Amino acid sequence: AIAQADEVLASGGILGLPENAECELTASNVEHETEGEHADDDHGEHEKEHEGEEESHSEFHALLTYDCRNIEALTHIDVEIFLLFPGNTEIHTQVITPTGQSGGELTPDAARLLLP
Repeated sequence: AIAQADEVLASGGILGLPENAECELTASNVEHETEGEHADDDHGEHEKEHEGEEESHSEFHALLTYDCRNIEALTHIDVEIFLLFPGNTEIHTQVITPTGQSGGELTPDAARLLLP
């Protein structure tokens, strides 16, 4: 699953950009971290039922660079990773454009990133 996520992220396949912006992915860098914990570390009744099973958490960082011929048409980005990987619950974003910068959090119910 991690290799698949790396491939999809690096290809830019998680982003829906307005077609009339005429954007092309020019560079990508994807890094991930995986943390594992044993459930028998006294984390409550639910975890005690699953003693010996391993839980894991993966965190991905993706830097995608696009060249857009019609930058004025690039008003938003639809983040589609929630459709491809339904286990994701939130994404923290940072955006820098010629007109400003912003940051925020996306969720499956609010997956459109409006650009400044």
